[in-house]
Amino acid sequence: MTCAPRRSSTSGSTCSSAPAACAASFHGDRLFFQVPASLYEDLRRLSRAAGASLFMACLAGFNVLLARWSGQHDILVGTPVGNRDRPEWHNLVGYFADTLVIRTELGGDPTFHELLARVRTATLEALVHRDLPFRAVVEALRPARAANRNPLFQVMFILQNIPPRRAEHPAAPAAGGVPRPGADPHG
Repeated sequence: MTCAPRRSSTSGSTCSSAPAACAASFHGDRLFFQVPASLYEDLRRLSRAAGASLFMACLAGFNVLLARWSGQHDILVGTPVGNRDRPEWHNLVGYFADTLVIRTELGGDPTFHELLARVRTATLEALVHRDLPFRAVVEALRPARAANRNPLFQVMFILQNIPPRRAEHPAAPAAGGVPRPGADPHG
């Protein structure tokens, strides 16, 4: 978006510049990167000590980044969640994923450990309702709708903890997820 929505205590979601500048481009992006092994181990230790997952620790850090960039303390992030919990679904073929919204309040200047505890609680509470389709949540909440933004969140967080592998197709991403120069993605 050209103008990220800001939360105002009196008027809800507003933009800091003229309304005409608040048009969404819908040109999303992805960032692939590899975390050094020592940082990965530190994050795992931190997560375990807090009774949290690596996803929760990374989401806490991402929430700090979003809060600083947006000036907001009430952060809503979407994340995909697999819905193959039921034994009768285990052998079915198909995509059984939906979107889960995780809301974290960063007000009160929490330490990172306090924020991680908040993210852990918010994530676990959101996971309790993972069987409720995102579409049904939007319909039930009836948020104010605008063509320039999504109804419940503006950013998604996806942690793919996958070991790197060698790309075999010339258009497949090279190390770090960056497409090879000159590669035809349609191949």
